[in-house]
Amino acid sequence: MRRGHVALALAGALLLAACGGGGPTATPDGQVGISVEATSAVPTPETQLGGALPAGTLIVTQLGQPLAVLPDRTVLNLPLDRFGAQGAPNGRYGIAFTPGSNGTSLTLVDYDAAPPANKQVPGAEGLRGPGVTWRPDSAGFAFFDFPPMGQRAALRAIQYYDVASGETRPLIPDVQNASQIPISVSFSPDGAYLLYVIGDANAEGIGGPGSTPHLLSLSAGQVTPLQPDTLYGPVQWLADNSGFLVLRPDAAAGTNAVYRYDLNALDNPRRLTPNGVSDLMADLSADGAWVAVTSTGDTPNGVANVFIMGVDGSSRRQLTRYEDPEQAITALLWEADGIYYSITAADNTSTTWRMDLDGQNAGQVAEGTLYSITR
Repeated sequence: MRRGHVALALAGALLLAACGGGGPTATPDGQVGISVEATSAVPTPETQLGGALPAGTLIVTQLGQPLAVLPDRTVLNLPLDRFGAQGAPNGRYGIAFTPGSNGTSLTLVDYDAAPPANKQVPGAEGLRGPGVTWRPDSAGFAFFDFPPMGQRAALRAIQYYDVASGETRPLIPDVQNASQIPISVSFSPDGAYLLYVIGDANAEGIGGPGSTPHLLSLSAGQVTPLQPDTLYGPVQWLADNSGFLVLRPDAAAGTNAVYRYDLNALDNPRRLTPNGVSDLMADLSADGAWVAVTSTGDTPNGVANVFIMGVDGSSRRQLTRYEDPEQAITALLWEADGIYYSITAADNTSTTWRMDLDGQNAGQVAEGTLYSITR
């Protein structure tokens, strides 16, 4: 399941369906412009969720309700433990946050069993503000505690839970400074690296100014401090584990830009977004050679459109030609069979679309805003 909000979506602080509607209309140059006509009602799920999610399942939200749209377009209710950061990338597992008198505990839910099997996560009890970060292969997840302001964290380390063994072990030892909390951000595709930050325990959100980013090599146990602004935005790793992309604000230019960090040159990031342009969302192709972005570019009225470029920033070109300021692209995901994206209309209704990698043959595939797709 691709990481939400599907693509790198810049949203201030770090970390924290049946087909229908209007059809695509071709512009004179053959690219796609869409006028969306969506219904405001949540599709009635045909059945309750049972078993692991098949590859290609669309995870969407509509009016706040998480839904799973299966490849055959059956729409199922999705429990909260399988949605967002709590849901495993392969769609099989969920993490239930269970409140109690002494705080929240974490439970692994295996939906491949019937009924789903629950397993308590050792060391994940009494948490005040739990957060989790799954490995891309769903083999396990990191967890931490980021409590509300004024409350003490029950856990001052980053722990790792291994699904196969059912055991928990520390990744980052206890932070000695009571005003700081370690927060996991993202595993590399092969699980060999973990990006994390040491954040301000009294902050209103995770990350941003005052946080110190780090890169942990899990095999060598080596920690590399990063530049303070490295993780000011969402992170996506390159497919070959050689580095990662970050979508972050560029205060000097007054724009948002995609930056590429290579592990062999972490102090020398490369800006991929052209100067004077703002990129709002970004997602890598499966082979890691291309990046899809939403960008205001030079379109009329600052309307965002979908562009693609090489992972080095080259060969950038525009795929869609939207001109309606009442619509917004609210999700973006590059899959092997095409580029998926969501459009939110003026009445706050949303639909999810798929187009070919050249921008052609756009068609609606679900109602709601896309969050992820299982693989």
